[in-house]
Amino acid sequence: MKVCYALAGLAISSTVARAEVGGELSAGAGGDSSATPGFATTSGSITASLSRPATDILTRGAALVPPGELGGVWIFTGIDPDDHDSAGVSADGTLLVQADSQAARTAWFSTRAWARALGWQLEARALFQPTGDLRDRFWRSGRSIMQTNAAIGIPAMWSLGTRDWQLAAGAFTVDLGKRLAHEGAGWNAAGFDRDVSFISLRIQTHSIKLDLFTGEYTELGVATSVVGATTYGTSATAIDFDVAALTWRVSQQLAVTMRGGVAMRSPISPFQITGSAEMSQGPVSTTPDLGIELRRGTALDPDTNGYTASLGVGTWSRLDPTGHAVDAGYLATADADWRNGRYRLGGALQLGRLRRVLLGDEAPADMLPVGTRMVMGRGSLLAAVRVTPQIAVTSTAWVERSDRDDPRWLVPATGALATHAGADITAQWRFR
Repeated sequence: MKVCYALAGLAISSTVARAEVGGELSAGAGGDSSATPGFATTSGSITASLSRPATDILTRGAALVPPGELGGVWIFTGIDPDDHDSAGVSADGTLLVQADSQAARTAWFSTRAWARALGWQLEARALFQPTGDLRDRFWRSGRSIMQTNAAIGIPAMWSLGTRDWQLAAGAFTVDLGKRLAHEGAGWNAAGFDRDVSFISLRIQTHSIKLDLFTGEYTELGVATSVVGATTYGTSATAIDFDVAALTWRVSQQLAVTMRGGVAMRSPISPFQITGSAEMSQGPVSTTPDLGIELRRGTALDPDTNGYTASLGVGTWSRLDPTGHAVDAGYLATADADWRNGRYRLGGALQLGRLRRVLLGDEAPADMLPVGTRMVMGRGSLLAAVRVTPQIAVTSTAWVERSDRDDPRWLVPATGALATHAGADITAQWRFR
């Protein structure tokens, strides 16, 4: 079989790459239930990128069968019709100062660099005090943590199709990270992350994307000793395996997403690694992973006037903040965003119920027992007015009931279920 290579770069004669540099500076003040009498914030972000839409699918990447109007066969080439080739760097950070005599301060920032072409992607990230959210598999705290990651996205090993439909098999993403904890005047190792996700088979048309037999394996651990060629430590593991995940674009403004599979969670337990072989011990919780979401809207990107709204419901599974327990239940979500010239209104709600289904072998004696039920959630509101094309004033308010810890809260969480609330107002200057 003749092998035909059509290598595409970021700059080709048929498509012009777009260079963009932009950012935002803001300052504001607010109040928090854990910060009395209030706080002031200042933040900034900047992004520099070069991007262009991916080339026509029939002239893209490496072809085993020279593509024509009847289609073709590709190897290790992304076939997303809406894909973009790009490269860039971004950074953002926030400093929060508590308005009291001690002038307590906290800060968090993130940086990212990436390059993407033909469905391949390389990415490096660094985050100080990562914040997390309710959908995290492991509700570990990011307080005083520096996390660095390197990731590679590998497109489908082979694909076939035409402009109107495509079938692809064997896409992977590998994301490896490490964590350092700031203690006193120095930094100490705080563990590693391993995240591998895959899509066995994807079938897509203009209106349907169906992924079959997809999965994500996440291991979060700490190595404690090395004896010869064997490494010993402890880790917590999360595995999500979906038999099918379907996104159906019913119309230009309405899309439905559904998934079905199982979620497996293993609390902190011992492991040992010898060469490429790993063995771990400890109990595992297996629960259904089901969900459906409806999304409707006219705004195609964050700067477009119009609205977006979504409503979803599904199963929910997590490792608790200590890593020693697994909780499972149900989560309902809703969000909406409306923009019209100068004004913007938005809101989001997450509300769910969890039941403790498993305790790890190393769980402390004072842990909540299996069978304990908990109701948790978060709601937020946003209102903004654009004074000039570059300057806007935004006000936000939020309330959350959970047992997680968030570095943005000046008082660390105790691990008990608690309610946090806050509001702020900021002025933002955008440039590009």
